[in-house]
Amino acid sequence: MDMQASMGAIVVEQFTDLFRIGMILFLAITSANTAHATATRAGRAAPLVLGALFIAVLIPTAFHRDAPDLLPRILLGVPVNAILLAIVLGLMSLWKRARK
Repeated sequence: MDMQASMGAIVVEQFTDLFRIGMILFLAITSANTAHATATRAGRAAPLVLGALFIAVLIPTAFHRDAPDLLPRILLGVPVNAILLAIVLGLMSLWKRARK
């Protein structure tokens, strides 16, 4: 039970981390601004996936380097980043449609 509570606390911490949210937001904005250079969907998806993985590793290793739960922080960061990225991309799509 203690391990599940700890993992739940890590996930909540990651979902509310403003630095993580900002990194994901600017990853999506950068991807949208450079979409002309990546003509195919696979070409646009690869930088987004690699960027989300990079953020999942960067934040725990930069801010929680000495934490005993470093690997779970990284592994839990991957789906958190994917969910945040999906939310940001969905909001950007809605924004784009609303502007038309």
